[in-house]
Amino acid sequence: MQVRITYIHHSCFCLRFWDRLLLFDCPGPEHRGPEVESVLHKEISGSRVLALFSHSHKDHFAEDIQDILRPAAEASFLVADDVADLYEHLIPQESLVAEPGITHMLEDLSLSAFASNDMGVAFFIRKQGTVIYFGGDLAHWEWPGLTRAARRAGSIFFQGMLEELKQDKVHVAFSNADPRLDNLSGAPRFLEQVRPDLFVPLHSFGRTEQIRVLQDKIPAESGTRLFLYQKSGDSLTADIGP
Repeated sequence: MQVRITYIHHSCFCLRFWDRLLLFDCPGPEHRGPEVESVLHKEISGSRVLALFSHSHKDHFAEDIQDILRPAAEASFLVADDVADLYEHLIPQESLVAEPGITHMLEDLSLSAFASNDMGVAFFIRKQGTVIYFGGDLAHWEWPGLTRAARRAGSIFFQGMLEELKQDKVHVAFSNADPRLDNLSGAPRFLEQVRPDLFVPLHSFGRTEQIRVLQDKIPAESGTRLFLYQKSGDSLTADIGP
């Protein structure tokens, strides 16, 4: 299956199948400059869009999403339960709500979720045997100043998610590689254990030059390909899936 992935900003990406566009974690206007707006408009215009929001932080959720999606040919929503609770007035009543343990079907898309160790959820998506993971803010957050117990709890939670993912072949993984943290919020550990066909780093805050350190973190035998985008609008086309 051929897909095209386009970097928008921070943790916002578009993933285009031939018949649908997935828009992940479009951020609020304070995180979108004119260039980002232009790329979003180009990607969305005339497309059948599924907008997915992993949680309600402003760098992951746009309160003006209805305006953003106005150029789309069709729009549907899959939102984390905290988004549904806080912004019920901003999303259509028929929107799908992502909760751990619940799977939604949207035509040939199977949509399920993992609980996050921050807010909201991470998404697990299947389409015709192809598996896509989008982490939202689920990561190994090892912030300076955390207690030893908090560090251990965070590591255990993150490892639990990795064990879940290792039960399947993950073809495309969007996961955190936050450049503010020495451990890149768990990205090297994710690459070592999950070994997706394609890895897309999240949570760069636009500091895209720093995600290049991941090139040295990929196990040589894994065959994982990195999407090392540089600016809004950069895209990668790949054949993925079984």
